[in-house]
Amino acid sequence: MSRAVSRIMSKYPNRYKNKKTQTVSYDELKRWLDRVRVEPRVSGDPNLYLGNDPIRDSSLITVLWYTGLRITEIVGDRERTYRVISEYAKSDEGKKLARAEMPSGEKWMTWWNKYWRQHEEYYDKRTSPAHDGILGKDIRFRIVDEVDTLGNDVELPVLFITAKAKKHGKRDAPLQLCLNWAYMELVEDQWNSVEPNEPVWGGVYEGRREYVWKMLKEIDQTVYPHFFRFNRASLMAYQKPPLTTMLAWFGWKRIETASAYLERGGQSVNEGMKLIGREVRIGTRDVDEIQRKRREAREKDNDE
Repeated sequence: MSRAVSRIMSKYPNRYKNKKTQTVSYDELKRWLDRVRVEPRVSGDPNLYLGNDPIRDSSLITVLWYTGLRITEIVGDRERTYRVISEYAKSDEGKKLARAEMPSGEKWMTWWNKYWRQHEEYYDKRTSPAHDGILGKDIRFRIVDEVDTLGNDVELPVLFITAKAKKHGKRDAPLQLCLNWAYMELVEDQWNSVEPNEPVWGGVYEGRREYVWKMLKEIDQTVYPHFFRFNRASLMAYQKPPLTTMLAWFGWKRIETASAYLERGGQSVNEGMKLIGREVRIGTRDVDEIQRKRREAREKDNDE
């Protein structure tokens, strides 16, 4: 990884976490795509990455926004070794010893997240194999018969995209994107431009992930590839899907991961309130009366 990208990555941890509660609308997607050059860049263009391959880059942004796939699931990746927390680290004994070494004034989670990664007995090494990303043959077109909201039979032009889940995730079925959605013609054009055994979005080569990082930073400094995953998961969670839908789409194995997005906006808790409301008798007070009483209480507090 280049020094420039390392500097970018070192600046985003707080935004990386906070962005989980923010979402990007279709209008914002349009603004981003408008920044990708329609024609290849020329000498002297201040944007060093946007416009190198306009169709490829704009279609990649479109796929990221619609699917929330990890960037490595799209463009591929080399073999990587990473660390996961060990069973010993999860034990009471392991945490007790770590706490004993924690300097005074440190926050536990900040200390702990550094500590377990630096001590061999606290982590296990895992290997993620190399892969080529999405190839031309991994995308298929099919007309799908569906029923719309009015009960009418409709035919939908759908792309079925097979994307292998990374980080030991699991995705059994291809993702489905409808070709009559906005900007999906870009994805279709890019797919049509490659051979069946060729990577659709560039594949693994030196600096590919770094290129995507830098390209996105020229569109919006606050955006990074994994943000699209947080964005899609949050947008999907707002619609209160079954947990199985989110697990299948994002390739998650753990229910807790999907639950985190559903709970962040209080959706499940809100459903619980509605369930209780179906059991109880509705009182006689109307909303105006309740709001008036709340205003009076606030005014009294201000006076005091």
